[in-house]
Amino acid sequence: HTHTHIKMAAWRLNRWWCMSLGMYLMFSGGTVYLFPAYSAALRRQLGYSIEQTNQISTFCNIGTWMGILGGIIYDRFGAKPTGVAGLTLLALGYTLFYLGSRGLVSSNYWAMAAYAMVFGQGSSYLYTMSLLANVGNFEPNDRGKLVGLLACCFGLTAGVFTQLRKGLFASPGTDVDDESVSPFLLFLTLCTSALGLLGVLVVNRVPGPPNRAGWRVSVGYGLCLLLAFYVCLTALGETFDGWSPVLPAKILAALMSLYMLPAVSSGFVVTRAPGSLPAKQQQQQYGAVVSSASSAAAVGGNGHHKSATAGEGDSTPLLTAHSEPNASVNLPEVGSLASLSHEPGYSFRQSLSKPEFWLLFFICFSGIGSGVMVLNNIPEIVYSRLSKAEYMHATVAQSDAPYTSDSSAFVVLFSVFNVCGRLASGFLADRFQAAVPRCGWLVVSSALMAIVQIYFISATVPMMYAGVVVLGLSYGSFFCLYLTVTSELFGLRTFGTNSGFLGLAPAIGSELLSTLLAGKLADRAKETSYVTVVAGGNEAAHCLGEDCFRVALIVTACLCAVGTACAALMTLRVKRNGFRV
Repeated sequence: HTHTHIKMAAWRLNRWWCMSLGMYLMFSGGTVYLFPAYSAALRRQLGYSIEQTNQISTFCNIGTWMGILGGIIYDRFGAKPTGVAGLTLLALGYTLFYLGSRGLVSSNYWAMAAYAMVFGQGSSYLYTMSLLANVGNFEPNDRGKLVGLLACCFGLTAGVFTQLRKGLFASPGTDVDDESVSPFLLFLTLCTSALGLLGVLVVNRVPGPPNRAGWRVSVGYGLCLLLAFYVCLTALGETFDGWSPVLPAKILAALMSLYMLPAVSSGFVVTRAPGSLPAKQQQQQYGAVVSSASSAAAVGGNGHHKSATAGEGDSTPLLTAHSEPNASVNLPEVGSLASLSHEPGYSFRQSLSKPEFWLLFFICFSGIGSGVMVLNNIPEIVYSRLSKAEYMHATVAQSDAPYTSDSSAFVVLFSVFNVCGRLASGFLADRFQAAVPRCGWLVVSSALMAIVQIYFISATVPMMYAGVVVLGLSYGSFFCLYLTVTSELFGLRTFGTNSGFLGLAPAIGSELLSTLLAGKLADRAKETSYVTVVAGGNEAAHCLGEDCFRVALIVTACLCAVGTACAALMTLRVKRNGFRV
Protein backbone atom coordinates (compact mmCIF):
# COMPACT_ATOMS: atom_id res chain seq x y z
CA HIS A 1 0.00 0.00 0.00
CA THR A 2 1.38 3.40 -1.02
CA HIS A 3 0.65 6.53 0.94
CA THR A 4 0.28 9.94 -0.68
CA HIS A 5 2.28 12.74 0.91
CA ILE A 6 1.90 16.50 0.73
CA LYS A 7 5.24 18.26 0.37
CA MET A 8 5.73 20.67 3.27
CA ALA A 9 8.52 21.50 5.66
CA ALA A 10 8.67 18.92 8.44
CA TRP A 11 9.35 21.48 11.17
CA ARG A 12 8.49 25.16 11.43
CA LEU A 13 8.25 27.76 14.17
CA ASN A 14 4.69 28.21 15.40
CA ARG A 15 2.47 31.12 14.43
CA TRP A 16 3.21 33.09 17.62
CA TRP A 17 6.92 33.17 16.85
CA CYS A 18 6.01 34.35 13.36
CA MET A 19 3.86 37.11 14.86
CA SER A 20 6.52 38.30 17.32
CA LEU A 21 9.30 38.35 14.73
CA GLY A 22 6.85 39.87 12.26
CA MET A 23 6.57 42.84 14.63
CA TYR A 24 10.37 43.23 14.58
CA LEU A 25 10.26 43.13 10.77
CA MET A 26 7.82 46.02 10.94
CA PHE A 27 10.18 47.96 13.20
CA SER A 28 12.95 47.39 10.68
CA GLY A 29 10.90 48.51 7.69
CA GLY A 30 9.13 51.36 9.51
CA THR A 31 12.32 53.43 9.73
CA VAL A 32 11.33 55.01 6.39
CA TYR A 33 8.98 57.25 8.41
CA LEU A 34 11.99 58.60 10.30
CA PHE A 35 13.24 60.89 7.52
CA PRO A 36 11.43 64.07 8.72
CA ALA A 37 13.24 63.73 12.09
CA TYR A 38 16.69 64.19 10.51
CA SER A 39 15.82 65.88 7.20
CA ALA A 40 16.61 69.40 8.46
CA ALA A 41 20.06 68.31 9.68
CA LEU A 42 20.71 66.47 6.40
CA ARG A 43 19.57 69.49 4.41
CA ARG A 44 22.01 71.80 6.19
CA GLN A 45 24.84 69.26 6.02
CA LEU A 46 24.51 68.73 2.25
CA GLY A 47 23.11 72.14 1.24
CA TYR A 48 19.77 71.08 -0.24
CA SER A 49 16.74 73.29 -0.94
CA ILE A 50 13.26 72.58 0.42
CA GLU A 51 12.16 71.07 -2.90
CA GLN A 52 15.29 68.91 -3.12
CA THR A 53 14.81 67.62 0.43
CA ASN A 54 11.17 66.86 -0.35
CA GLN A 55 12.28 65.05 -3.50
CA ILE A 56 14.43 62.68 -1.42
CA SER A 57 11.51 62.08 0.95
CA THR A 58 9.13 61.55 -1.96
CA PHE A 59 11.38 58.95 -3.59
CA CYS A 60 11.59 57.18 -0.24
CA ASN A 61 7.78 57.16 -0.12
CA ILE A 62 7.52 55.98 -3.72
CA GLY A 63 9.83 53.07 -2.93
CA THR A 64 7.84 52.24 0.18
CA TRP A 65 4.43 52.31 -1.45
CA MET A 66 5.33 50.96 -4.87
CA GLY A 67 4.88 47.50 -3.41
CA ILE A 68 3.29 45.81 -6.38
CA LEU A 69 6.52 44.02 -7.31
CA GLY A 70 6.90 42.75 -3.76
CA GLY A 71 3.29 41.60 -3.82
CA ILE A 72 3.83 39.70 -7.07
CA ILE A 73 6.96 38.03 -5.65
CA TYR A 74 5.01 37.01 -2.55
CA ASP A 75 2.04 35.68 -4.55
CA ARG A 76 4.34 33.71 -6.87
CA PHE A 77 7.18 32.56 -4.62
CA GLY A 78 6.08 32.97 -1.00
CA ALA A 79 7.37 34.68 2.13
CA LYS A 80 11.07 33.74 2.23
CA PRO A 81 12.14 35.01 -1.23
CA THR A 82 10.18 38.22 -0.56
CA GLY A 83 11.95 38.70 2.76
CA VAL A 84 15.43 38.02 1.39
CA ALA A 85 14.89 40.51 -1.45
CA GLY A 86 13.52 43.09 0.98
CA LEU A 87 16.37 42.74 3.46
CA THR A 88 18.95 43.03 0.66
CA LEU A 89 17.38 46.22 -0.69
CA LEU A 90 16.96 47.75 2.77
CA ALA A 91 20.58 47.14 3.79
CA LEU A 92 21.93 48.29 0.40
CA GLY A 93 19.83 51.48 0.37
CA TYR A 94 20.76 52.55 3.90
CA THR A 95 24.44 51.75 3.29
CA LEU A 96 24.52 53.97 0.19
CA PHE A 97 22.56 56.70 2.01
CA TYR A 98 25.11 56.65 4.86
CA LEU A 99 28.06 56.72 2.44
CA GLY A 100 26.41 59.60 0.56
CA SER A 101 26.10 61.62 3.78
CA ARG A 102 29.85 61.10 4.31
CA GLY A 103 30.69 62.10 0.71
CA LEU A 104 32.12 58.65 -0.04
CA VAL A 105 29.64 58.15 -2.90
CA SER A 106 27.65 60.72 -4.85
CA SER A 107 25.61 62.99 -2.56
CA ASN A 108 23.77 64.79 -5.36
CA TYR A 109 20.14 65.01 -4.26
CA TRP A 110 19.01 62.82 -7.16
CA ALA A 111 21.50 60.15 -6.10
CA MET A 112 20.36 60.39 -2.48
CA ALA A 113 16.76 60.14 -3.69
CA ALA A 114 17.66 56.96 -5.58
CA TYR A 115 19.27 55.47 -2.44
CA ALA A 116 16.15 56.37 -0.46
CA MET A 117 13.97 54.69 -3.06
CA VAL A 118 16.05 51.51 -2.74
CA PHE A 119 15.64 51.25 1.04
CA GLY A 120 11.99 52.26 0.62
CA GLN A 121 11.50 49.26 -1.66
CA GLY A 122 13.19 47.04 0.92
CA SER A 123 10.83 48.36 3.57
CA SER A 124 7.86 47.60 1.32
CA TYR A 125 8.95 43.99 0.77
CA LEU A 126 9.46 43.37 4.50
CA TYR A 127 6.08 44.93 5.25
CA THR A 128 4.44 42.70 2.64
CA MET A 129 6.14 39.57 3.96
CA SER A 130 5.29 40.20 7.61
CA LEU A 131 1.70 41.24 6.97
CA LEU A 132 0.65 38.61 4.44
CA ALA A 133 2.34 35.68 6.15
CA ASN A 134 0.77 36.52 9.51
CA VAL A 135 -2.67 37.35 8.09
CA GLY A 136 -2.79 33.88 6.54
CA ASN A 137 -2.01 32.28 9.92
CA PHE A 138 -5.17 33.59 11.62
CA GLU A 139 -8.89 33.48 10.92
CA PRO A 140 -10.54 36.18 8.76
CA ASN A 141 -12.70 37.48 11.62
CA ASP A 142 -9.53 38.50 13.47
CA ARG A 143 -7.85 40.05 10.46
CA GLY A 144 -8.55 43.66 11.48
CA LYS A 145 -6.90 43.25 14.89
CA LEU A 146 -3.85 41.51 13.45
CA VAL A 147 -3.38 44.06 10.66
CA GLY A 148 -3.77 46.85 13.22
CA LEU A 149 -1.14 45.29 15.50
CA LEU A 150 1.47 44.79 12.79
CA ALA A 151 0.78 48.12 11.11
CA CYS A 152 1.08 49.98 14.41
CA CYS A 153 4.60 48.58 14.91
CA PHE A 154 5.49 49.95 11.48
CA GLY A 155 4.07 53.34 12.42
CA LEU A 156 5.62 53.48 15.91
CA THR A 157 9.16 53.08 14.57
CA ALA A 158 9.72 56.77 13.84
CA GLY A 159 8.98 57.76 17.44
CA VAL A 160 11.23 55.04 18.86
CA PHE A 161 14.25 55.83 16.68
CA THR A 162 13.81 59.59 17.08
CA GLN A 163 14.22 59.20 20.83
CA LEU A 164 17.14 56.81 20.37
CA ARG A 165 18.83 59.40 18.15
CA LYS A 166 18.41 62.13 20.76
CA GLY A 167 19.64 59.96 23.59
CA LEU A 168 22.57 58.26 21.88
CA PHE A 169 23.85 60.70 19.25
CA ALA A 170 23.75 64.20 20.82
CA SER A 171 26.77 65.59 22.61
CA PRO A 172 26.12 66.92 26.16
CA GLY A 173 24.62 70.39 26.09
CA THR A 174 23.97 70.43 22.34
CA ASP A 175 20.92 69.87 20.16
CA VAL A 176 21.00 66.66 18.12
CA ASP A 177 20.37 68.65 14.91
CA ASP A 178 23.69 70.45 15.45
CA GLU A 179 25.47 67.10 15.05
CA SER A 180 26.42 65.31 11.85
CA VAL A 181 23.66 62.92 10.80
CA SER A 182 26.14 60.33 9.47
CA PRO A 183 26.78 58.35 12.70
CA PHE A 184 23.06 57.94 13.21
CA LEU A 185 22.62 56.70 9.64
CA LEU A 186 25.32 54.08 10.28
CA PHE A 187 23.47 52.98 13.42
CA LEU A 188 20.23 52.84 11.43
CA THR A 189 21.87 50.67 8.76
CA LEU A 190 23.22 48.14 11.25
CA CYS A 191 20.11 48.04 13.45
CA THR A 192 17.58 47.59 10.64
CA SER A 193 19.73 44.92 8.99
CA ALA A 194 19.98 42.94 12.23
CA LEU A 195 16.25 43.15 13.02
CA GLY A 196 15.37 42.35 9.41
CA LEU A 197 17.63 39.30 9.30
CA LEU A 198 16.09 37.94 12.51
CA GLY A 199 12.57 38.33 11.10
CA VAL A 200 13.33 36.94 7.64
CA LEU A 201 14.77 33.76 9.16
CA VAL A 202 11.57 33.05 11.14
CA VAL A 203 8.44 34.58 9.61
CA ASN A 204 6.50 32.28 7.28
CA ARG A 205 3.08 30.77 6.60
CA VAL A 206 2.40 28.02 9.14
CA PRO A 207 0.87 24.79 7.70
CA GLY A 208 -2.57 23.80 8.90
CA PRO A 209 -5.83 25.62 9.52
CA PRO A 210 -5.74 29.28 10.59
CA ASN A 211 -6.13 29.91 14.33
CA ARG A 212 -8.19 32.40 16.27
CA ALA A 213 -6.22 35.38 17.56
CA GLY A 214 -6.00 34.70 21.29
CA TRP A 215 -4.77 36.63 24.28
CA ARG A 216 -1.25 36.92 22.86
CA VAL A 217 -2.53 39.40 20.26
CA SER A 218 -3.96 41.43 23.16
CA VAL A 219 -0.50 41.30 24.77
CA GLY A 220 0.91 42.72 21.54
CA TYR A 221 -1.65 45.54 21.66
CA GLY A 222 -0.70 46.25 25.26
CA LEU A 223 3.02 46.36 24.43
CA CYS A 224 2.40 48.80 21.58
CA LEU A 225 0.37 51.08 23.84
CA LEU A 226 3.03 50.87 26.57
CA LEU A 227 5.79 51.72 24.13
CA ALA A 228 3.75 54.55 22.60
CA PHE A 229 2.99 55.99 26.06
CA TYR A 230 6.65 55.84 27.08
CA VAL A 231 7.82 57.47 23.83
CA CYS A 232 5.25 60.24 24.37
CA LEU A 233 6.48 60.81 27.95
CA THR A 234 10.11 61.05 26.87
CA ALA A 235 9.19 63.55 24.16
CA LEU A 236 7.28 65.71 26.64
CA GLY A 237 10.17 65.47 29.11
CA GLU A 238 12.31 67.52 26.75
CA THR A 239 10.35 70.63 27.73
CA PHE A 240 11.84 70.52 31.26
CA ASP A 241 15.21 72.06 32.12
CA GLY A 242 17.95 69.59 32.96
CA TRP A 243 16.26 66.73 31.12
CA SER A 244 18.71 64.17 29.76
CA PRO A 245 17.44 61.79 27.04
CA VAL A 246 20.29 59.28 27.52
CA LEU A 247 18.75 57.03 30.20
CA PRO A 248 15.23 57.08 28.65
CA ALA A 249 16.77 55.99 25.34
CA LYS A 250 18.46 53.01 27.00
CA ILE A 251 15.20 52.04 28.75
CA LEU A 252 13.43 52.34 25.41
CA ALA A 253 15.86 49.90 23.81
CA ALA A 254 15.17 47.46 26.67
CA LEU A 255 11.41 47.77 26.20
CA MET A 256 11.80 46.62 22.59
CA SER A 257 12.80 43.17 23.83
CA LEU A 258 9.35 42.66 25.36
CA TYR A 259 7.89 42.01 21.92
CA MET A 260 9.23 38.46 22.22
CA LEU A 261 6.72 37.72 25.02
CA PRO A 262 3.98 36.29 22.74
CA ALA A 263 6.53 33.88 21.22
CA VAL A 264 8.25 32.87 24.46
CA SER A 265 4.90 32.26 26.19
CA SER A 266 3.68 29.96 23.38
CA GLY A 267 5.43 26.95 24.84
CA PHE A 268 6.95 24.92 22.02
CA VAL A 269 9.40 26.65 19.76
CA VAL A 270 8.55 24.41 16.83
CA THR A 271 5.46 22.60 15.65
CA ARG A 272 5.20 19.49 13.51
CA ALA A 273 3.96 20.20 10.01
CA PRO A 274 1.89 17.55 8.20
CA GLY A 275 4.61 16.99 5.57
CA SER A 276 5.48 13.46 6.66
CA LEU A 277 2.01 12.25 7.55
CA PRO A 278 0.15 9.74 5.36
CA ALA A 279 -2.79 11.18 3.43
CA LYS A 280 -5.34 9.27 5.54
CA GLN A 281 -4.00 10.81 8.75
CA GLN A 282 -3.86 14.22 7.10
CA GLN A 283 -7.49 13.82 6.08
CA GLN A 284 -8.42 13.04 9.68
CA GLN A 285 -6.40 15.98 11.05
CA TYR A 286 -7.25 18.56 8.39
CA GLY A 287 -10.55 17.26 7.10
CA ALA A 288 -12.45 20.31 8.37
CA VAL A 289 -10.16 22.61 6.43
CA VAL A 290 -10.49 20.57 3.26
CA SER A 291 -14.25 20.53 3.54
CA SER A 292 -14.56 24.25 4.17
CA ALA A 293 -12.08 24.98 1.37
CA SER A 294 -14.17 23.12 -1.18
CA SER A 295 -17.34 24.81 0.08
CA ALA A 296 -15.77 28.26 -0.19
CA ALA A 297 -14.41 27.44 -3.63
CA ALA A 298 -17.87 26.65 -4.86
CA VAL A 299 -19.05 30.20 -4.17
CA GLY A 300 -18.31 32.79 -6.83
CA GLY A 301 -17.63 36.47 -6.23
CA ASN A 302 -21.32 37.34 -6.67
CA GLY A 303 -22.37 35.08 -3.81
CA HIS A 304 -24.14 32.45 -5.99
CA HIS A 305 -23.26 28.78 -5.69
CA LYS A 306 -21.06 27.40 -8.44
CA SER A 307 -19.84 23.91 -9.13
CA ALA A 308 -16.20 23.26 -8.37
CA THR A 309 -15.90 20.92 -11.33
CA ALA A 310 -17.34 20.45 -14.77
CA GLY A 311 -20.17 18.35 -13.44
CA GLU A 312 -23.14 20.31 -12.07
CA GLY A 313 -23.39 19.88 -8.32
CA ASP A 314 -20.23 17.80 -8.09
CA SER A 315 -18.16 18.84 -5.08
CA THR A 316 -14.44 18.09 -5.21
CA PRO A 317 -12.47 18.93 -2.08
CA LEU A 318 -9.25 20.89 -2.31
CA LEU A 319 -7.27 17.94 -0.97
CA THR A 320 -8.49 14.38 -0.76
CA ALA A 321 -7.07 11.05 0.32
CA HIS A 322 -6.79 10.09 -3.37
CA SER A 323 -4.97 13.21 -4.52
CA GLU A 324 -1.73 12.63 -6.39
CA PRO A 325 1.38 14.51 -5.37
CA ASN A 326 1.51 18.02 -6.85
CA ALA A 327 -1.96 17.51 -8.36
CA SER A 328 -4.07 20.64 -8.74
CA VAL A 329 -7.79 21.28 -8.69
CA ASN A 330 -9.27 23.91 -11.00
CA LEU A 331 -11.44 26.24 -8.96
CA PRO A 332 -13.28 29.08 -10.68
CA GLU A 333 -12.31 32.54 -9.37
CA VAL A 334 -10.39 31.06 -6.46
CA GLY A 335 -6.87 29.82 -7.21
CA SER A 336 -4.31 28.21 -4.93
CA LEU A 337 -2.41 29.91 -2.14
CA ALA A 338 0.35 27.30 -2.09
CA SER A 339 -0.86 26.08 1.30
CA LEU A 340 -3.98 24.72 2.97
CA SER A 341 -5.54 28.20 2.83
CA HIS A 342 -9.15 28.17 1.68
CA GLU A 343 -9.65 31.89 1.04
CA PRO A 344 -11.55 32.69 -2.16
CA GLY A 345 -10.75 35.78 -4.14
CA TYR A 346 -10.61 37.60 -7.45
CA SER A 347 -7.68 37.63 -9.83
CA PHE A 348 -5.80 40.90 -10.19
CA ARG A 349 -7.50 41.59 -13.53
CA GLN A 350 -10.93 40.94 -12.01
CA SER A 351 -10.14 43.28 -9.10
CA LEU A 352 -9.16 46.05 -11.53
CA SER A 353 -12.57 45.77 -13.19
CA LYS A 354 -14.41 46.61 -9.96
CA PRO A 355 -15.42 50.28 -9.33
CA GLU A 356 -14.71 49.72 -5.63
CA PHE A 357 -11.05 49.12 -6.42
CA TRP A 358 -10.65 52.53 -8.05
CA LEU A 359 -12.66 54.29 -5.36
CA LEU A 360 -10.27 52.79 -2.83
CA PHE A 361 -7.32 53.90 -4.98
CA PHE A 362 -8.45 57.53 -4.92
CA ILE A 363 -9.16 57.41 -1.19
CA CYS A 364 -5.56 56.28 -0.59
CA PHE A 365 -4.24 58.92 -3.00
CA SER A 366 -6.07 61.81 -1.34
CA GLY A 367 -5.99 60.74 2.32
CA ILE A 368 -2.51 59.26 2.68
CA GLY A 369 -0.96 61.63 0.13
CA SER A 370 -2.27 64.67 2.04
CA GLY A 371 -0.98 63.28 5.32
CA VAL A 372 2.47 62.75 3.78
CA MET A 373 2.50 66.32 2.49
CA VAL A 374 2.11 67.66 6.03
CA LEU A 375 4.47 65.12 7.60
CA ASN A 376 7.30 65.72 5.10
CA ASN A 377 7.06 69.47 5.62
CA ILE A 378 6.67 69.58 9.41
CA PRO A 379 10.11 71.21 9.99
CA GLU A 380 9.43 73.82 7.31
CA ILE A 381 5.91 74.52 8.56
CA VAL A 382 7.36 75.17 12.04
CA TYR A 383 9.90 77.66 10.68
CA SER A 384 7.21 79.34 8.58
CA ARG A 385 5.28 80.24 11.75
CA LEU A 386 8.08 82.37 13.25
CA SER A 387 7.31 86.06 13.64
CA LYS A 388 7.82 88.01 10.41
CA ALA A 389 8.42 91.23 12.33
CA GLU A 390 11.33 89.69 14.24
CA TYR A 391 12.88 87.19 11.84
CA MET A 392 12.27 88.48 8.29
CA HIS A 393 15.60 88.20 6.38
CA ALA A 394 17.43 87.59 9.67
CA THR A 395 20.26 85.12 10.27
CA VAL A 396 20.01 83.27 13.59
CA ALA A 397 21.62 80.29 15.28
CA GLN A 398 19.28 77.36 15.65
CA SER A 399 19.73 77.43 19.42
CA ASP A 400 18.45 81.04 19.47
CA ALA A 401 15.39 80.40 17.31
CA PRO A 402 12.14 79.48 19.12
CA TYR A 403 10.46 76.10 18.69
CA THR A 404 13.71 74.37 17.62
CA SER A 405 12.77 71.14 19.43
CA ASP A 406 9.14 71.13 18.34
CA SER A 407 9.77 69.51 14.95
CA SER A 408 11.23 66.40 16.57
CA ALA A 409 8.45 66.40 19.18
CA PHE A 410 5.88 66.52 16.37
CA VAL A 411 7.47 63.50 14.66
CA VAL A 412 7.32 61.56 17.94
CA LEU A 413 3.74 62.67 18.65
CA PHE A 414 2.69 61.75 15.13
CA SER A 415 4.28 58.32 15.51
CA VAL A 416 2.46 57.68 18.80
CA PHE A 417 -0.98 58.65 17.53
CA ASN A 418 -0.31 56.95 14.21
CA VAL A 419 -0.10 53.79 16.33
CA CYS A 420 -3.32 54.65 18.16
CA GLY A 421 -5.08 55.19 14.83
CA ARG A 422 -3.99 51.80 13.51
CA LEU A 423 -4.93 49.96 16.69
CA ALA A 424 -8.27 51.72 17.13
CA SER A 425 -9.36 51.33 13.51
CA GLY A 426 -8.50 47.63 13.50
CA PHE A 427 -10.40 47.03 16.73
CA LEU A 428 -13.46 49.09 15.73
CA ALA A 429 -13.62 47.58 12.23
CA ASP A 430 -13.76 44.07 13.74
CA ARG A 431 -16.00 44.98 16.69
CA PHE A 432 -18.75 46.59 14.61
CA GLN A 433 -18.37 44.76 11.30
CA ALA A 434 -21.93 43.39 11.55
CA ALA A 435 -23.38 46.93 11.62
CA VAL A 436 -20.82 48.94 9.63
CA PRO A 437 -18.82 47.61 6.66
CA ARG A 438 -15.11 48.01 7.25
CA CYS A 439 -14.91 50.46 4.35
CA GLY A 440 -17.39 52.70 6.23
CA TRP A 441 -14.61 53.71 8.63
CA LEU A 442 -12.72 55.21 5.70
CA VAL A 443 -15.39 57.93 5.63
CA VAL A 444 -14.32 58.97 9.13
CA SER A 445 -10.61 58.80 8.27
CA SER A 446 -10.97 60.92 5.13
CA ALA A 447 -13.13 63.50 6.89
CA LEU A 448 -10.61 63.85 9.73
CA MET A 449 -7.78 64.30 7.24
CA ALA A 450 -9.74 67.07 5.46
CA ILE A 451 -10.35 68.86 8.77
CA VAL A 452 -6.71 68.70 9.83
CA GLN A 453 -5.53 70.17 6.50
CA ILE A 454 -7.77 73.19 7.07
CA TYR A 455 -6.59 73.45 10.69
CA PHE A 456 -2.91 73.68 9.69
CA ILE A 457 -3.52 76.67 7.39
CA SER A 458 -3.44 79.16 10.26
CA ALA A 459 -2.34 77.09 13.28
CA THR A 460 0.46 78.50 15.44
CA VAL A 461 3.23 76.16 16.61
CA PRO A 462 1.58 75.52 20.03
CA MET A 463 -1.75 74.86 18.26
CA MET A 464 -0.04 72.37 15.94
CA TYR A 465 0.25 69.82 18.76
CA ALA A 466 -3.50 69.16 18.60
CA GLY A 467 -3.34 69.07 14.80
CA VAL A 468 -0.54 66.49 14.81
CA VAL A 469 -2.59 64.26 17.16
CA VAL A 470 -5.54 64.23 14.73
CA LEU A 471 -3.16 63.85 11.76
CA GLY A 472 -1.60 60.76 13.34
CA LEU A 473 -4.97 59.17 14.19
CA SER A 474 -6.33 59.69 10.68
CA TYR A 475 -3.13 58.70 8.88
CA GLY A 476 -2.67 55.53 10.90
CA SER A 477 -6.26 54.41 10.38
CA PHE A 478 -5.83 54.50 6.59
CA PHE A 479 -3.03 51.94 6.69
CA CYS A 480 -5.01 49.47 8.73
CA LEU A 481 -8.33 49.98 6.93
CA TYR A 482 -7.30 49.95 3.28
CA LEU A 483 -5.45 46.64 3.71
CA THR A 484 -8.32 45.07 5.64
CA VAL A 485 -10.87 46.32 3.09
CA THR A 486 -8.73 45.00 0.23
CA SER A 487 -8.64 41.51 1.72
CA GLU A 488 -12.36 41.62 2.51
CA LEU A 489 -13.57 42.84 -0.88
CA PHE A 490 -11.11 41.09 -3.19
CA GLY A 491 -9.84 38.12 -1.16
CA LEU A 492 -6.37 36.72 -0.52
CA ARG A 493 -5.86 35.10 -3.92
CA THR A 494 -3.80 38.08 -5.19
CA PHE A 495 -3.78 40.14 -2.01
CA GLY A 496 -0.09 40.98 -2.35
CA THR A 497 -0.50 42.28 -5.90
CA ASN A 498 -3.70 44.17 -5.08
CA SER A 499 -2.29 45.87 -2.00
CA GLY A 500 0.95 46.62 -3.84
CA PHE A 501 -0.92 48.30 -6.69
CA LEU A 502 -3.01 50.34 -4.24
CA GLY A 503 0.28 51.43 -2.69
CA LEU A 504 0.98 53.36 -5.89
CA ALA A 505 -1.80 55.77 -4.90
CA PRO A 506 -0.03 57.40 -1.92
CA ALA A 507 3.27 57.23 -3.85
CA ILE A 508 1.70 59.35 -6.60
CA GLY A 509 0.12 61.58 -3.96
CA SER A 510 3.49 62.11 -2.27
CA GLU A 511 5.17 63.22 -5.49
CA LEU A 512 2.34 65.48 -6.66
CA LEU A 513 1.31 66.99 -3.32
CA SER A 514 4.51 67.06 -1.27
CA THR A 515 7.19 67.77 -3.89
CA LEU A 516 5.58 69.33 -6.95
CA LEU A 517 2.94 71.32 -5.04
CA ALA A 518 4.09 72.14 -1.49
CA GLY A 519 7.86 72.06 -2.13
CA LYS A 520 7.80 74.26 -5.24
CA LEU A 521 5.38 76.79 -3.73
CA ALA A 522 7.42 77.06 -0.51
CA ASP A 523 10.67 77.57 -2.46
CA ARG A 524 8.99 80.26 -4.55
CA ALA A 525 7.69 82.08 -1.46
CA LYS A 526 11.11 81.75 0.19
CA GLU A 527 12.64 84.02 -2.47
CA THR A 528 11.00 87.08 -0.88
CA SER A 529 10.18 85.95 2.67
CA TYR A 530 12.76 83.90 4.55
CA VAL A 531 14.84 83.40 7.68
CA THR A 532 18.35 81.92 7.60
CA VAL A 533 19.16 79.38 10.32
CA VAL A 534 22.74 78.35 11.16
CA ALA A 535 23.54 75.03 12.85
CA GLY A 536 26.70 72.91 13.01
CA GLY A 537 28.57 75.30 10.72
CA ASN A 538 25.93 74.95 7.98
CA GLU A 539 23.17 77.39 7.11
CA ALA A 540 19.86 77.13 5.25
CA ALA A 541 17.11 79.58 4.32
CA HIS A 542 13.57 78.69 5.41
CA CYS A 543 10.30 80.09 4.08
CA LEU A 544 8.64 82.52 6.50
CA GLY A 545 4.89 83.19 6.78
CA GLU A 546 1.56 81.36 6.46
CA ASP A 547 1.55 81.92 2.70
CA CYS A 548 4.31 79.30 2.33
CA PHE A 549 1.87 76.37 2.62
CA ARG A 550 -1.59 77.97 2.42
CA VAL A 551 -2.39 77.00 -1.19
CA ALA A 552 -1.05 73.46 -0.76
CA LEU A 553 -3.17 72.88 2.35
CA ILE A 554 -6.32 74.20 0.64
CA VAL A 555 -5.76 71.85 -2.32
CA THR A 556 -5.22 68.82 -0.07
CA ALA A 557 -8.29 69.68 2.02
CA CYS A 558 -10.44 69.71 -1.13
CA LEU A 559 -8.98 66.37 -2.28
CA CYS A 560 -9.75 64.82 1.11
CA ALA A 561 -13.33 66.09 0.89
CA VAL A 562 -13.69 64.29 -2.46
CA GLY A 563 -12.10 61.21 -0.88
CA THR A 564 -14.71 61.31 1.89
CA ALA A 565 -17.46 61.29 -0.74
CA CYS A 566 -15.78 58.34 -2.50
CA ALA A 567 -15.62 56.40 0.77
CA ALA A 568 -19.32 57.08 1.41
CA LEU A 569 -20.21 55.93 -2.11
CA MET A 570 -18.18 52.73 -1.73
CA THR A 571 -19.85 51.99 1.61
CA LEU A 572 -23.32 52.43 0.08
CA ARG A 573 -22.45 50.13 -2.82
CA VAL A 574 -21.11 47.46 -0.46
CA LYS A 575 -24.20 47.59 1.77
CA ARG A 576 -26.58 47.57 -1.17
CA ASN A 577 -24.89 44.94 -3.34
CA GLY A 578 -23.27 42.79 -0.68
CA PHE A 579 -20.04 43.13 -2.65
CA ARG A 580 -17.85 40.58 -0.94
CA VAL A 581 -15.95 37.55 -2.18
